[in-house]
Amino acid sequence: MRREAAAEAPLDAFLRAKAIRTAEALWKALGDLCDSFSPGECANYFRHNGYFQST
Repeated sequence: MRREAAAEAPLDAFLRAKAIRTAEALWKALGDLCDSFSPGECANYFRHNGYFQST
């Protein structure tokens, strides 16, 4: 499984469960989704995907 898939699977499930039909509803749902990830989870996602490089 790709590393990105670990974050994409919950996102896909969340969006499917919402049955979103408009762009406005999508933006609202994405805003609501942000509350379900801790800052640590977000940092780990970016670090594991190469966005933070140690110098």
